[in-house]
Amino acid sequence: MDAVPLSGRCRLFWRAASEDEHEKVLFKFDIRHFDKNILEMSLEELRQHFGYKTSMRIRITILIRNIIWQTYEYIQAGSPPDFYRRRECIRALWYYIKKKTTQHRATQGNHYSVVSDQLLLMVKAGLFAYRDFNFRDKDAEQRRLRLENSHIILCAEKDSFIAFLEEMADLYGCHVITLGGSPSYFSNNTMVAEMHELGVPMDQEFMVFTIVDFDPAGWNAAEEFVKQLQDSGLRKFRSFDTYTRPLPWRDLCIPQNHADPKAARYRLTRRVQAMEDTHEWATLTGGVDGKGSKSYGIESDEFSDDLLRALIDRELTPHLRTSKQLVAKRSAMRGLKEALTEFLLARLLQPPHGASAWQIAASRRPVAATDGRRSYHVVPNVKDRPARS
Repeated sequence: MDAVPLSGRCRLFWRAASEDEHEKVLFKFDIRHFDKNILEMSLEELRQHFGYKTSMRIRITILIRNIIWQTYEYIQAGSPPDFYRRRECIRALWYYIKKKTTQHRATQGNHYSVVSDQLLLMVKAGLFAYRDFNFRDKDAEQRRLRLENSHIILCAEKDSFIAFLEEMADLYGCHVITLGGSPSYFSNNTMVAEMHELGVPMDQEFMVFTIVDFDPAGWNAAEEFVKQLQDSGLRKFRSFDTYTRPLPWRDLCIPQNHADPKAARYRLTRRVQAMEDTHEWATLTGGVDGKGSKSYGIESDEFSDDLLRALIDRELTPHLRTSKQLVAKRSAMRGLKEALTEFLLARLLQPPHGASAWQIAASRRPVAATDGRRSYHVVPNVKDRPARS
């Protein structure tokens, strides 16, 4: 495989791990370096390195861990597989493994869940980041990263809030993300890697503000979101006294912030009311009535945009390191740059006014350029040509 430029090498960027600690993780997971491509090993070699001692069977989990690690080594060496170049999804890694493992009966089977589980395990252990495999993140459009106030993260439980959050990102210069109902470890790990690539100080104290439903599911989403950020490398979080004990995030959609919580509430199902998580949530938050009720919740949609704007301004403004005025100027310049780029591209690609079909075709023909790249020239309009003598 030919060497290609790598988008960003994130291995252990968040962990001050020594080489000894790194080797301990590899030893714990029974991962070794192999000079020979594991996918090209014979069945006898696979049994020698990954087989059970008392049978002819192969330890599939250990085999897949080592294939994943060797694939990562190839990527770091500048010789990535095709799925890296094409920037495909995680399943592409399984197809890459499957093509070779199906050659042997002892390794045949649908092991996609093993691949995804072991990949997650190795990411959590700090061996690498999802970003290192150049996987495509289908949720990439559900977040925006900003550097002006890079210590603030504003998240919403529902994807329907993304347009509103984009407005907040431009106004306050903070990171914003929607969770799609439930946090994605892949998406959040990728977001942290992108923050690192942008130059966000990873050792600073982060402040998380959430727009989630005031119910057990919303509370779990906020808690899991912060845990995934912690697993992905963000270590310091501001604690907030929103409830009966400090938590590393601030919920905005709480009954105290609504003008009429009784009118906005909805009844939780009996199954949800009987859950242990609901009892914990009601004890921690006090429930909608403030007395520990497990009967009701409030959806974040009950909070109008104007109310959310006021709550966000109240909570975020005291913690801004870059003022809203300066953020607004930078956002305006960013918008102007994007608009100017689109305008110039449109002018370059638009055929001359009144051009005939042959002129349009000719204007789009590639011509040789001195620097070896393809470029395009524009044929002058017929009416601009000098008359024949």
